[in-house]
Amino acid sequence: MVEMDQPQRELLTRLSSDLQTGESRLFGQVESTFKWLMATLWASNGGALAACIGAEEFADRLGRLPFVLFALGLILSIVMGLVNLLYAYKLLTPMSELKNIFIVGATTGEFSDDEVPPLMERIQKSAIFKWPLWSSGLASLLLFIGGAIISAARIWP
Repeated sequence: MVEMDQPQRELLTRLSSDLQTGESRLFGQVESTFKWLMATLWASNGGALAACIGAEEFADRLGRLPFVLFALGLILSIVMGLVNLLYAYKLLTPMSELKNIFIVGATTGEFSDDEVPPLMERIQKSAIFKWPLWSSGLASLLLFIGGAIISAARIWP
C-alpha cells in the first residue's frame, strides 16, 4: 500500500475520469456499430434465406448451395452476437475493477499498485475473443456475398 500526496491523488482522479470517459465513449460506439452490423448480417442472410425458400419457380436452378450459404451466414451472425456478449462480459469486470482502484486511491490517498497488473493481464487476455467475433462477422458477410453471387448466376444464366 502506498500513501499518496495530493498531486498523486489528483492524478488518480484524472486517470479514473479519463477511463470512465473513454469507457463510455468506446462502449457507445461499439454498441451502436455492433447492433447495426449484426442486424444487417442477420437481416441480409435471413431475407435471402426466406427468398430462397419462397422461390419455387427457381428451386430447380438454385439448388441447395445458396440455401446452405445463407443459413450458415444467418447462424454466424448469431454466433457473432454471442461471442460479443462473452467478450464484453470478460472485459467489463476487470475494467470496472481497475477504474474502482483508481477512484478509491484518489479518494482515500492509499493506492495498491499490486492489484493493477493482474487486472491488466485479464484485460489483455480478453482480446482473444476479438478474433472469433470478427471472423464470424466476416464469414457471415462472405457467405451472404457467395450465396448472392451463386443465386444470381443460377437464376440469370
